[in-house]
Amino acid sequence: DELVEIRILNPPAPVQEPNADSVVTQLKFKETALLFSGDITATVQKKLLTLKLLTKKPHLVLLPHHGDFLDPEFAQYIDSAFKVISTGPYDKWETPRGETLSLFTDRPYRTDIDHDLVFQTDGYSVTKLEFK
Repeated sequence: DELVEIRILNPPAPVQEPNADSVVTQLKFKETALLFSGDITATVQKKLLTLKLLTKKPHLVLLPHHGDFLDPEFAQYIDSAFKVISTGPYDKWETPRGETLSLFTDRPYRTDIDHDLVFQTDGYSVTKLEFK
C-alpha cells in the first residue's frame, strides 16, 4: 500500500554487539509514525538523531531495552509520543531505570503495571484502547 512505509533504521551493518545491532523499525501510515526500537543503546539512539534517520516524529514508541538508559536528546525527541516499556514485574536488571522515567513529562505505559496494551491508528492519530 502506498500509504504504508516500513523502514529498518538499524543496524546498518553488524558491529558484533547484540544491543547495538538490535533492529529498529519505523512504520509510517498516512500521517502517523510508530517506532520500535529494540534493545538499542544510547549511542545508537544518538546516531538515529545525528544521521536524521528518523524521518517523522513518532506518535508511538516502544522504548529501547525495557526502559534502560536513554540518550537525553532521544528522550526529548520522543517525549510527545505514547511511550511503552515492555518489562516484567520481577525484573532482575531493575528496568525501567528511574533516570529514564524522569526524562519524560508523562509516565510511559508499562507492561508490568498496565499489562496488555492495545493502540490503534487511523493514519492521522494514535489512540490507546481501553478494555473493561
